[in-house]
Amino acid sequence: MMNQHILFPDIQQWINDGVNFPVQQSGQLIECWVSKEWLEKEAGHTITSNKEGLSTFDSLRFDIEEIIEERIEDECFTELGHVELK
Repeated sequence: MMNQHILFPDIQQWINDGVNFPVQQSGQLIECWVSKEWLEKEAGHTITSNKEGLSTFDSLRFDIEEIIEERIEDECFTELGHVELK
């Protein structure tokens, strides 16, 4: 059985030109954000709809989770306690 310190539930929503999703670390929820600009840069294309934004997020999910996990471990939080990729 694998013991994951950081869990990434499959819950995300498009809000204000970015994707918002929760991450769970040791029972605590951490709010995470990925900007539309970051997604466009990483994917190499322009996002023209919410649906396309979420689809792009899904296609980059593995990379996003890896980066978010590193930022949580390095305690790179915003003033509000969020983790962001801009």
